[in-house]
Parts: sequence; structure tokens; C-alpha cells
Amino acid sequence: MTNLHETQLRFNPKIKIKTDDVQLSNNAGLLFYAEFKHAAGLDQIIDQAAAQLSEKRIGPHYSKTSLLNQMLELNIAGYGNDVAADALQHDPVMKQVHGTTDLAPQTDYFSFFKCANL
Repeated sequence: MTNLHETQLRFNPKIKIKTDDVQLSNNAGLLFYAEFKHAAGLDQIIDQAAAQLSEKRIGPHYSKTSLLNQMLELNIAGYGNDVAADALQHDPVMKQVHGTTDLAPQTDYFSFFKCANL
């Protein structure tokens, strides 16, 4: 019988990390960033920073907070502005982390940051 270590994340109790050698996401390391962000209270800081950004998008589909969070994750994952960044958009674990079924494609957050003069 194998003993599996299981950890339930505080920022989203629906997500559990188990070490059973099954790969569900190439970006699972970002779960620990999300947990740290929640524990350190960075969610509120990111919300405040996003609210202060002025931008000129017409009919935006994604919130400024969502785009800012995704951009932070891209940089932490080392994707930068690489085409590999779209991996986050289709990753089922990252969709669960963000509580959505629709994450922004890389063109949306790069356009947002260009419009927000960042």
C-alpha cells in the first residue's frame, strides 16, 4: 500500500495536491505561488493595483485583476511573451485556480498592458 501525501489549498479548498505520480498540469508549481499570494494577502494588493490602472480597452472581456494575475503567473513561470504562454490559457488546473472556464489568451493581456502604459 502506498502512502500519498495530500494537501488542501487554503485559497481554493476545491484544489488538492497529491503526490501520486499523475501529471495533470505542467504549471502545477504555480499552485504554490497562488497559495503564497493568498496567505500573504497579495490578492487585495493586486486588486487595488488593478483598480488604479487606467486603460482604454473597448468592451473588455477580462477584468484588469484577472489580466494582472495572469501576467504575474506568466513571469513567474518564465513564459514572458513567448507563445508557450498560451499553455496557461488551456491548462485545466489553472482554470480551476482562477475559478473560471475561460482564461485570457496572451494577446489580450499583452494588449491590456500596452493600453495601460505598463
